[in-house]
Amino acid sequence: MKSENSEKFLSQFDEVLLPLGFVRSKKDQLWERKSLEANFEYVHLNFGKYVVNPSLGVRYADLENLSPPAGVISSSKMLKSLVEPSPQYSSDSPINLLIDDVTSIGIPYLQKLNDRQNVIEKLRSPNIQDWPVTSYSHRIRLLPLLLHSVGEYQEAKYLVAEFKGEAKDKDQLIPSFDDFAEWLDQQGAT
Repeated sequence: MKSENSEKFLSQFDEVLLPLGFVRSKKDQLWERKSLEANFEYVHLNFGKYVVNPSLGVRYADLENLSPPAGVISSSKMLKSLVEPSPQYSSDSPINLLIDDVTSIGIPYLQKLNDRQNVIEKLRSPNIQDWPVTSYSHRIRLLPLLLHSVGEYQEAKYLVAEFKGEAKDKDQLIPSFDDFAEWLDQQGAT
């Protein structure tokens, strides 16, 4: 997308998100605010050649402080996965349509991502579309971390063992899941 078009999107999103408590660095495409749960909620505009894909997420501050290997400390969803039928937002789309979808669907969805029990249930699902993460590799790290954070240590231990067997063929992050599992064990989580 041409920079003048992306700047138009950014400035119009500033007008809506800044009054809601979000802040953005001038050269960034990410707005962030602290939630009541002491997490950080964010809205990110991902610009492609013609496409605009907003993503919404929550970064869990307490998990960030643990500094887990591979740094998986947040949950997120692309806006188009929350809207039925799934729209194609582009540089030609009316900006107000995109802003309306972010404010009426995306911002309320952040509450669901702040609710750790909700995120845990979504990550437990066998249905990939339910997962509020970008990949399988993110799922197998965030789920045990969230379980540990809510005191479900045995469930975290069970899932780490289960994921270890699967991860050999599926894991795409560095450091490996084995490194993550060892780190998690050292934290007393498993």
